[in-house]
Amino acid sequence: MLNLKDVKSIIFSGGELHVQLTEYQLKERDLDVGILKSANDLMKLILTIDAIKQQTDDRLTIRCPYLPYARQDRVCSRGQAFSLDIVCRMLDYSEVCYIFTDIHNPKAVHFDYADYQNDLPLFVDKETLLSYDLVIAPDKGAIERAEYQAQGILPVIQAEKVRDVNTGWITDYNIDVSKYTGKKALVIDDLCDGGKTFELLGNKLKEESIFADLYVTHGLFSKGKSELLKYYNSVSAAYDWTTD
Repeated sequence: MLNLKDVKSIIFSGGELHVQLTEYQLKERDLDVGILKSANDLMKLILTIDAIKQQTDDRLTIRCPYLPYARQDRVCSRGQAFSLDIVCRMLDYSEVCYIFTDIHNPKAVHFDYADYQNDLPLFVDKETLLSYDLVIAPDKGAIERAEYQAQGILPVIQAEKVRDVNTGWITDYNIDVSKYTGKKALVIDDLCDGGKTFELLGNKLKEESIFADLYVTHGLFSKGKSELLKYYNSVSAAYDWTTD
């Protein structure tokens, strides 16, 4: 398997990215993308795929924990781009075969050529899971992920976001956990960026005397973990962007 971070690249003075694969790397058909943190990382992926395709008609398998621009999974207002769709079309044009990734909204992903699988990581083992009393999904979009992690062993409760109708900002959470007072909960979601919404949920759980841990698939933690740790016993990620 070829790891994208092992592919050598340079940036020319005009800003263009250039990749150079070794003869050994050109023979690979399974590409581990890792975490792409910038537009240059995405371009490196596209160029690497093409460098291999220049030498073979074989279709490739791409393993990508987080598909770039997946958060822009629809056009919210006039003047915006459908960024996720553009990335999907770029990968389609590259003629990859299989794409294994993990996306918040799988229904927004569309490939004409590639076969796609939403690859949910099971990062809570059964022994650890049994140390909790319930699993909490922060919203409707997190239910599938939470149920997958609960493995049919623990009950799953969905919280509901309360939004300011004028600004659209999330101001609070509604969740009925009264019968779990004093119990231990596992909060599951796909991504934590700044973490403000998780702080609101954590505060709500704290008010109900629920002892919660936060697990996410992708931990950007752009504002650090210190504020989150005021509300959660622990904060963890399957892919921690602050260390990778």
